[in-house]
Amino acid sequence: MAAGATVAAGGLDGFAASVAAGLPAISAEREPAPLVLDGALGAGGASVDVVKALEAAGPFGAGQPEPVFAFGGLRVADVRIVGNGHVRAQLKGGDGAVLRAVAFRSSESPVGRLLLASAGETIHVAGTLSLDRWGGGERVELRVLDAAPARGTIAA
Repeated sequence: MAAGATVAAGGLDGFAASVAAGLPAISAEREPAPLVLDGALGAGGASVDVVKALEAAGPFGAGQPEPVFAFGGLRVADVRIVGNGHVRAQLKGGDGAVLRAVAFRSSESPVGRLLLASAGETIHVAGTLSLDRWGGGERVELRVLDAAPARGTIAA
């Protein structure tokens, strides 16, 4: 969206101050963009083979975003802050599979605070999958984009 304005000579500072004063109010009123999900998986369904197949569908970017998956009813088996405000968790599915997860720079965000407060609890999460290729091995990692407390019972 584009806009234009005509400002009288000498009035630029006043105009700039007026626009700057209005921007925080506009930003505060804006709803967050909805999270678009591409599918749902169980913890055991997030395998190295699945992530490799997803990588082969890339490259991902602005015109082709990474697929986002929902995971329902995962118990937060372990959670901690690591590095510079990242939240790392191990999420356990009803099938016993464990999904490693990280929410980058989120320790002070609603998602990070929910993860940190949910140790031992069951949550729903959504995010993108990647392979952690550290130390010569390959492990699936969920990059958490959103999370919510689980309410009620989820069928496995």
